[in-house]
Amino acid sequence: MNKHKKNLIAQAKGFHRYGLTIEQLEVVNFGEHTLAGIALLTSPSRAQNNQKIFTIKEAYTLIAGLNAIQTEGVTRYGLSREQVSIPDFGERTLSLMRALISVEMAKNGQEALVD
Repeated sequence: MNKHKKNLIAQAKGFHRYGLTIEQLEVVNFGEHTLAGIALLTSPSRAQNNQKIFTIKEAYTLIAGLNAIQTEGVTRYGLSREQVSIPDFGERTLSLMRALISVEMAKNGQEALVD
């Protein structure tokens, strides 16, 4: 499936699932990652982790125009729009964050075993 067709499908889903306007659907970088980001940010399960549950409008405003890597930074790692919009933010940044989180989790796991 070509990129244009995938984008049209994502736009149709955005219109039907979230009631997004044509103007919102035509924003640069709109795609499946945008829909996934809105779903994550508006999910009731965020309350279990003491995270804010966004409205659809708030979630869209937060991630509109972001690419998939930037959207992951916002939704998975709690980064701000400003933080993911710096010039060199990309896959390498997320890879380093994942590595640091893994090291920290391993450290915490070892400390729990020692206690």
